[in-house]
Amino acid sequence: MNLKDKVIVVTGAASGIGAACARRYAEQGAIVALVDINEVKGLEVTSAIGGRARFLDLDVTNAKAWEDALAKVALFEGGIDIVHLNAGILSRPAHVAHAGETLPWMTVANYDRLRGVNLDGVIYGTLAAIPHLQKRGGGKVLITSSPGGLWGWERDPFYSVTKAGVNIWVTGICQLVAKYNITVNAVMPGSPVETGMMSADWREVLPGMDSVKPDHIANAFLELIARNETGQVYLCPPQGGLVPGLRSPWEQMQA
Repeated sequence: MNLKDKVIVVTGAASGIGAACARRYAEQGAIVALVDINEVKGLEVTSAIGGRARFLDLDVTNAKAWEDALAKVALFEGGIDIVHLNAGILSRPAHVAHAGETLPWMTVANYDRLRGVNLDGVIYGTLAAIPHLQKRGGGKVLITSSPGGLWGWERDPFYSVTKAGVNIWVTGICQLVAKYNITVNAVMPGSPVETGMMSADWREVLPGMDSVKPDHIANAFLELIARNETGQVYLCPPQGGLVPGLRSPWEQMQA
């Protein structure tokens, strides 16, 4: 897909992977709507991108807010071609060491918070996007996931559960929307990303791992956009690129 004049919505776009992807999409000629709850940083990134980039304040845990935000983008720009669901959080704030005890963070409030952003936000965003993509005759849903969703991570089981749900969502919803020429795919950073999301001691809890740069993830999403496939959950290793991470039975049957 040529991104020139395509309308792309990116969540969690005020920093990290979301900001890197928004910049890269704009460089390819796309019209980018940056979505985040951090208005100050979101506006800074939007201003730096310039062009036809715009910022929208959106709580991704609110289904109605999703509908309103995408309706606003479609009204401003005439439609939507791609929705990139990138927003995500961990149980511990970035300033709290990951080498510390995990159980104190296993609270109902924290579970609700992670489920709301990491899983509900993806589901609500996908459902809100489908009607707009249908009006375009097709489109793409991109999701930032995590290999934490492939197995249990003792440092943050809530995170693992929500990302496992995301991966299953990709491989399930893709089957329902394929007839509308809508693809749903995800990219998982193969190592911690240099975004400040994790505490500075992450190498102690994940020894021997190299970090992934946000720009590598952005380039991986550009590569994924260029492919005509669906139901894929890829890994992006530290050196960049796309490596198969998870294939749905439905996708294997289509091969």
